[in-house]
Amino acid sequence: MRIRPILTPLNAVRFRTSLSTKTLSEAKPGRQMGRWESVVLFALASLATLLIWSSDPLCSWACQGGLLLLAAIISLRGYGHTIDYKMLLPLGAIALWGFVQLALGATVYRYATLATALKLASYGAIAFSAAAVLSLPQRREAWLRWFTMFSVGIGLV
Repeated sequence: MRIRPILTPLNAVRFRTSLSTKTLSEAKPGRQMGRWESVVLFALASLATLLIWSSDPLCSWACQGGLLLLAAIISLRGYGHTIDYKMLLPLGAIALWGFVQLALGATVYRYATLATALKLASYGAIAFSAAAVLSLPQRREAWLRWFTMFSVGIGLV
């Protein structure tokens, strides 16, 4: 007698991904992501959370610039990661669209286009940075634990 599950998986042919799938978490031995990237990512996320109330665009630009700088440092240091470019292509296209509009002069209000382009570029930068920094499960769990405690503290205040 054979028991069949009620729910069937989405991929009926294979039940796991193939071995040739490349992710951001594939690092060379002995050359792992440092802890300071996790700390900087936490500090920037905390700072952005604390500065939500501010209407000054300089505060948001400082956080966005810090996120872009962190992503640049992570990408330049390399850490032996093999990057799945299929994930980064849509993020890069979305992040660059506002700057393309500015370069072509196809905008009505340049300040709003610049602010939105910087915001979308920082969203792509934080997605890239988080995928690289939080690739190790123990680091991701510790980071989420600390950010949850920070969020609960902010909620209680």
